[in-house]
Amino acid sequence: MGVKLLLTEKYRPKELKDVIGLSEQAKNLDLNNIPHLLFSGPPGIGKTTLAKIIIKLTKCTALVLNA
Repeated sequence: MGVKLLLTEKYRPKELKDVIGLSEQAKNLDLNNIPHLLFSGPPGIGKTTLAKIIIKLTKCTALVLNA
């Protein structure tokens, strides 16, 4: 038996270009100079997904709080 993924994890965007509704400014982030970021908004708009993508692209070890 293989590991079963939740559908939300299976279809979660893996790259910035895959995130729907992201502005062109956000898609062209300078990954070498990212300040502290705080995402806010209603549930389900991609805050955690965007944070995970940025962490993966910068190859950093970061603390992600998802309250």
